[in-house]
Amino acid sequence: MKRVLASLLAASALAFMSPAQAQSAAATDAEMALAREIIELSNTQRIMDEMMSAMAPQMADQIVATGASREAANRFVELFMEEFASEGPRIAELGGIAYAGAFTERELRDLRDFYASPTGRVFAEKAPELSAAMAQAGAIIGEDAATRALRRFEAELASPPMSP
Repeated sequence: MKRVLASLLAASALAFMSPAQAQSAAATDAEMALAREIIELSNTQRIMDEMMSAMAPQMADQIVATGASREAANRFVELFMEEFASEGPRIAELGGIAYAGAFTERELRDLRDFYASPTGRVFAEKAPELSAAMAQAGAIIGEDAATRALRRFEAELASPPMSP
């Protein structure tokens, strides 16, 4: 009876967990340790910090667009950035859960070995710059695609509907 009750409690706990928490329950201690090490070696926290810093002006602009003053928007973004920066350990843990859920233990060891290698350390050091460049490329391409899509959409609206 105790085993049945314990099983039911465990099942109900899993039902109320977020997907990341449930994934963590499936990961072994070794997988989680490797995943945390990869997060550390891969410079993930720096990448996240730089990504958030790059997004800060757009966040402030969106707040201003809702009618807030620029001063209020900037202050909110400043407070948000401080709060986000304080979440480093949680980012590492949730990132570790994602890695442990996505890769086998062998793959995690290979990734850890790569990031610990001279080439991996260089890659981790340059990753924030590469991410920023890719984000900029995506923004440029997205703007171009949106312009073309808008032209096509406007042309469709201007065309008379086809009769069946």
